[in-house]
Amino acid sequence: MGFDLANRFVIAVSSRAVLDLSKENRLFEWKGTRFFNEYQTRHRDRPPDPGPAFPLVQSILALNQLVDGRPIEVVLMSKNSPSASIRVHKALESHRIDIQRSWFTSGDPVSGYLQSANVDLFLSADPADVKSAHASGIAAALIHGVPKQQDSTPSEQVRIAFDGDAVLFAEESERIYKEHGLAEFQRHESERASEPMADGPFARVYRALGDLRKALPDEESWRIKIGLFTARNAPSHMRVLETVES
Repeated sequence: MGFDLANRFVIAVSSRAVLDLSKENRLFEWKGTRFFNEYQTRHRDRPPDPGPAFPLVQSILALNQLVDGRPIEVVLMSKNSPSASIRVHKALESHRIDIQRSWFTSGDPVSGYLQSANVDLFLSADPADVKSAHASGIAAALIHGVPKQQDSTPSEQVRIAFDGDAVLFAEESERIYKEHGLAEFQRHESERASEPMADGPFARVYRALGDLRKALPDEESWRIKIGLFTARNAPSHMRVLETVES
């Protein structure tokens, strides 16, 4: 029987986000696929360092220990070939990160596989992949930089901050502001203060995190902190509060 991802919070992460493959990516861009694959094979027993998404992935997977049924699933999405994937799998095992499922597309865009995996959130170090995933209807975010050595240990609290308009909420209000200015935006939002805004691309992620937080034991609910950052001020802030409450 296949493993059902439908009722889980599924995060897809690229290999370059969870592992520091910046050197390998430069080799790929410089010398091509064949040299890259040979390099990965020669160095399969030398695991790359943790990448920029590593602390977040490790922290959020740790929440599975507090809730029955493994509600969070992190899957690896990579454009590498299966032969080059051996080093990646060995690295994940070496770093003791509990990623159990992976897709290796041999150069195909990973965005075409996200829907079939019921992905709620895609994290990648490749801006093109993030844009492609977003265009296919998947909430996607760019991960960049490399964590400092002291940051590779997971925090006990997962902290996620959302922007509001066109991110957590639909872009209707943002579009009015851009096209008609602040005064019209304020009027529009004041008249609809009690009318919840439609979902934006990250609303599904917001709800999944909220459900996960509710599933935690009461004494462990502090382990997930959800924030909303918005430039709205009075009176347009009331619609934000009403939307979040709804």
